[in-house]
Amino acid sequence: MKITHVRGNTYYIEATQSIPFYRLDGSDIILLDSGYKTLDREGLVALFEENGFRVKGIVGSHIHIDHGGNHTFFQERDGTVIALPMVEAAIAVSPLTLKCCYYTWSTKQIVKSFDSLIVRPDIVFPQEDGLVTVCGVPFGIYDLPGHSPGHVGISTPDNVLYVADAVIGEALLETAKLPTAYCYTYYLKSMLRLCDLKFDAYLLAHQGTYEQIAPLVKMNEDNLEGKAQKVLELLTRPMGMDEIIKTTWEAFGMRSNRLFRAAIYERNLRSFVEYLLDRGDLVFTLDSGVRKYSRV
Repeated sequence: MKITHVRGNTYYIEATQSIPFYRLDGSDIILLDSGYKTLDREGLVALFEENGFRVKGIVGSHIHIDHGGNHTFFQERDGTVIALPMVEAAIAVSPLTLKCCYYTWSTKQIVKSFDSLIVRPDIVFPQEDGLVTVCGVPFGIYDLPGHSPGHVGISTPDNVLYVADAVIGEALLETAKLPTAYCYTYYLKSMLRLCDLKFDAYLLAHQGTYEQIAPLVKMNEDNLEGKAQKVLELLTRPMGMDEIIKTTWEAFGMRSNRLFRAAIYERNLRSFVEYLLDRGDLVFTLDSGVRKYSRV
């Protein structure tokens, strides 16, 4: 892992994804998200010990396994103050509430895979644009739902906006089979909204920093539309969801046999089909109680 300076007291850690932090006086830092439990925790602990850092606070953008996996760990170990948006805080209460987002997993599978996401935040801030003060530092909050129900962007006093997962970087756009979103309609709205938020730097979780966000937003929008056209082309006849999953899995060149990847893909594709339904590209009929989707 390596630390990269962005602007002023704002930095990010090159972990499995970018993990931003704001440096206070002395050894204290405030993280914006905390990374994976399994993939990042050991490296983060070693990095902080090497640099003499103490995690005084964490401001979370949303509760996903790669963003909230170490909230409770630092809270219990260091007394770290955890601040979360209202909707994401509600999701993180228990395995049952996590199932609202991870509905393609059984409750037992959620306990096994996502136990690190359960957290009791010290600060819960409203699901709207505004400010939240954590450890004396004011952070701007921007409501950017879609990737998850309560996803937010977070700005630092250095005029840097951490967009979290509102968009993905160019390298990932080239390899991602389908961008992850809970609701693609809101995901697209939030993505386009970034063009109206003016900052000196934009920091992505996946991955890197940008001085201008509009060109990247256009690339993300075009990528989403390309995926939409691809899925529509594959629906050559009325199909049930399982058949759509199998057909698109093969067409997108998916190779993983891991349950986790398959469950994520199923959830994303269900959300994507709902997006195409909402925008009028698909209709569905019932066949013995089974939804069959077809192009308009």
